[in-house]
Amino acid sequence: ALSGEIVLLVEDGCVEAQIGTEKYVLETGDSIHFDPSVEHRWVAGRGKPATLTCFIMIPLRLQADLVSRLAAATSDGSQPESIDAAPDAVAELQ
Repeated sequence: ALSGEIVLLVEDGCVEAQIGTEKYVLETGDSIHFDPSVEHRWVAGRGKPATLTCFIMIPLRLQADLVSRLAAATSDGSQPESIDAAPDAVAELQ
């Protein structure tokens, strides 16, 4: 299980999040903070795209694994040199 903290900040639109058994509807300007070891998921709400900023704070020893996972998820396969190389990662949800 991943240890640390995650913060989601909705920049635009609506995001439906489930943290454990709790469900939340987040609107533009809303945020949520949770322990990533708790099962979680989020999707754009109301059938429209949403933009959010995801802040992931993890222990240094786990950063290499996260960088590898982020690289695998990018369309071009590029890999940042460190997690600090992309502190303002913004994802558009479809």
